Amino acid sequence: MSKNYSGFSRILPRLSPDLKQKKGDLFELVLLFSAFFLPGYIFQSREVDPLIFNSAAFHGMYIVQTLPMIALLLFLLHRKGRHWWVPYRITRIRWKDIPLGILTSAALWFFLLPLLVLSSWIFSGSADEAIGIDWELQSTGILPLVLVTSLTTGYWEELFFRSYLDGQLKKIGLTPAKAAAAGILLFASGHLYQGIVPALGTALIGAVLLFIFRQSRSLHRVAIGHGLYNFSVLLLSLVSDFG
Repeated sequence: MSKNYSGFSRILPRLSPDLKQKKGDLFELVLLFSAFFLPGYIFQSREVDPLIFNSAAFHGMYIVQTLPMIALLLFLLHRKGRHWWVPYRITRIRWKDIPLGILTSAALWFFLLPLLVLSSWIFSGSADEAIGIDWELQSTGILPLVLVTSLTTGYWEELFFRSYLDGQLKKIGLTPAKAAAAGILLFASGHLYQGIVPALGTALIGAVLLFIFRQSRSLHRVAIGHGLYNFSVLLLSLVSDFG
């Protein structure tokens, strides 16, 4: 009995640091998600002013609130040691990331359009109603602020859901496939309040962005693409009934 215990104790120190690190990484992930996103997920509601993007005060408040969260997450990642950026694929932006980001936005529309058409046909309504797009712009004068807010959202959500979340899930031991599934489901669940079709659309967007992120190894391409997609949705609400 004592020999078995002694042998086990010699093995345990080699396993404990790795297990402890994985538990720490998981706790950090849960803690950050709870601080940044969980309240919004719990209190999801469609009772939001659809004209809120017409308010300069809203854009100012959103940007002032979001930029420190981006800085905090980057600060925490920076403290992970040498080459901290490698597993999270955070690199310097290059000029080619801008046109490639535009192509990423176009790719999102390419994959989303069949769902738009199908959901519009099934629900016998406009495409925006079918996928839960409620926002509406009323003035072109607000567009510069809308673009800044959209890009800020793109960088924030891609930094967390693609860069940090995907890297962290793989660090705690999930396979790339399981990490992708978990990340996409978590990303899409933030839109359940809009209905099942909008949540499916968000899952599709998350899957496309994750694929491009993993292939390109560039946060900037997916962040710019995500931001421009959001901007285009709001722009369409300004120029048409979107369906």
